[in-house]
Amino acid sequence: MTGPHPSPADFYDPDLYELKLGPGPRVADLYLPLALEEGGPVLELGCGTGDVLLPLARAGIACCGIDLAPAMLARAATRIAAEDGATRARLELVEAAMTDFALGRKFRQIFFTNDVIGHLLDNDALIAAFARAAHHLLPGGRVIADVTAVEAAYLARARDPWAQAPRHRGRTALADGGRLDVYERTEYCEETCRLTAHFRYERIEADGTIGRAWTRVLHLRPRHPEEIILALRLAGFPAPTCRPVARGAGDRAYLITARAPAGPGEDAPC
Repeated sequence: MTGPHPSPADFYDPDLYELKLGPGPRVADLYLPLALEEGGPVLELGCGTGDVLLPLARAGIACCGIDLAPAMLARAATRIAAEDGATRARLELVEAAMTDFALGRKFRQIFFTNDVIGHLLDNDALIAAFARAAHHLLPGGRVIADVTAVEAAYLARARDPWAQAPRHRGRTALADGGRLDVYERTEYCEETCRLTAHFRYERIEADGTIGRAWTRVLHLRPRHPEEIILALRLAGFPAPTCRPVARGAGDRAYLITARAPAGPGEDAPC
């Protein structure tokens, strides 16, 4: 970990992530039809264990995934190795940060998936990530990002985290008859506009006793769509758009799209 806050790369554990416990939407079904609309190559920022990349590659789309967490990339590589040769040939993984990657090639579409924008804790980082995306887009190519709709009432409650009971985030059965439970308590700081989420993991044995308990902390920056649209404009995208989208388990979210200017004599894809 670096700096005053744990890095998301230190937080994400592939075993816990694949159990679908704790934070993080799952959006593979959302991005496959979007990718097929305009084709590849596609770059995914914050690719994790490959939940979005693999369906795209199986559908014939060339993909590259960037992530800052070595353990998540290692799990993605293991999953890719189990695919057929044609699918493997369409996939590439790169360990890099969203704010300063340089791949030396351009893409038709760039996806910021699973609300990954929330890991960019300040405005300079957000604009830098979008500027890097703009640099890597083909003329007329597009950026798409999904963003969680954060309710004002939720943030108000999170201003006083000890006035609320821990939220039960998930439970999964284990092969030995035990189970794993996850609880969350979230704190919101108005001065920095940051959420600090404290997660407690409890491994319950088959006899009902707690076999192990541990905690982890994640820092996030919830953002209104207008903030993201402004950052896209500052990064060189002339006309970002926003629309609401359903995203599993009743979650409300927005899909924000921005297109790079078409090159001389070119029309942007329809």
